[in-house]
Amino acid sequence: GVLRGKVYSMKEGPNLDVSASFLRRLSQEISDFEAYTNEMTDMFEEHINKCINKTKHVIFTTMKQYFKAHQESKPKAPEIAVHGSFATKLWLPSSDIDMVVMGVSSKRTGKTAGELLSEATRMLQIIAGGLEKESWVANVMMITTSNMPVIKFNSTVKKGDVQYQFPFDVSIDPGATPDLPGFTHAHTGLPAKEMINHFLSVMPEFRAIMLVL
Repeated sequence: GVLRGKVYSMKEGPNLDVSASFLRRLSQEISDFEAYTNEMTDMFEEHINKCINKTKHVIFTTMKQYFKAHQESKPKAPEIAVHGSFATKLWLPSSDIDMVVMGVSSKRTGKTAGELLSEATRMLQIIAGGLEKESWVANVMMITTSNMPVIKFNSTVKKGDVQYQFPFDVSIDPGATPDLPGFTHAHTGLPAKEMINHFLSVMPEFRAIMLVL
């Protein structure tokens, strides 16, 4: 359980006195909710991974076709990573699946922060166009007014007579480097993923608390 079988007392000020039985019930409810989310994750994980792989395929093929059509050299394929709650095992059935595309910017030397962000936004619009052509993708929406441009869409998977729909967010790392003063659009998804996974490794109880919060 969350409290590992211990009985805790909690007092804060003269008017607050939480009983041990209340804490035990609360701990049990949190443990039950964690078990429920584990069941949901196990149920949907295979379907979500299929959607992730299909999304990666669309991104790779769309960008390859774009660079070939425009005769732009690209030294390597973009790197695509999953971050956020699905990558940290904090996913809930109502959560988005977050993905980030890296390595799509051309040489960054001499480019301003605005130019890097504009280039990343252009690449994201190209990816959105590729996703809109797919029958398993619905409700594609491009958001460019946020600090980090993002594509939002729903990915559908049909199994028998049941159709599952999962919300996705795809963003692009503009390729910010420390030698660009004033750059405020660096992608923080992967560093946050590493930090949360570290916390989970040293304090497993952190997961149950975060799921409830």
